[in-house]
Amino acid sequence: MINSKKHIITISIILTIVICQISGSQSRLKFTPQFSMYGIMSAPVGDFASSESYKAGFAKKGYGIGADLLMVTDKNVDVAGTVHYFSNAIDGLAVIRTGEFPVGFSMESDPFTTLTLLVGAKVRFPVMEQVTPYIMGQVGLMIGRFPGYIISDHIESFVATSSTGTAMAFSLSAGVRVFQSYDISVRYISGRPEYSSDISYTFFNGKIVWEGHQPTSVVLVTLGYTI
Repeated sequence: MINSKKHIITISIILTIVICQISGSQSRLKFTPQFSMYGIMSAPVGDFASSESYKAGFAKKGYGIGADLLMVTDKNVDVAGTVHYFSNAIDGLAVIRTGEFPVGFSMESDPFTTLTLLVGAKVRFPVMEQVTPYIMGQVGLMIGRFPGYIISDHIESFVATSSTGTAMAFSLSAGVRVFQSYDISVRYISGRPEYSSDISYTFFNGKIVWEGHQPTSVVLVTLGYTI
């Protein structure tokens, strides 16, 4: 909750800068659409990457793709809509170790997959003709998929079903546009999707239903091209 409040405050500051820029303009804003696509390296942080906390996600580094649709103004402030899609595999060895499963058990699982739909503001700082740093604050929707998995020693096994959950998401970014076309950025995204998974055990007639929020925080490093 504290981190969410910090995100809201930071995004509010960015939006305030945008409003001040627009309010101080004496001429009507002119919007020009721009489209960017980029590759993503996804690094889990916090509980999502942890193998020890109560909300541990055991997530490993992953990859994905993303796109920005910008409505660029002539006042160095833009409206930014963003889509990210990335996946992060589970560290099965860490799960077995933390769960204290006997020797011989192994884990097979799908990866976490995450889709974010975000909108917000981008503020540009044109320090040089061909180099433009920027910051961006966004809010929106996170749609996550909790992976199904099997933990087994080929005699007894634990099986969990996959689940899809949604949550509000926050994003803070800093980057640089080079030669008007190439874009490099670092983006922090956080949300808490709620999942429900059915867990069954070989020698137990029935199932256990697990429900809970999985904190999903990542740092994305992006490299892309703008049309």
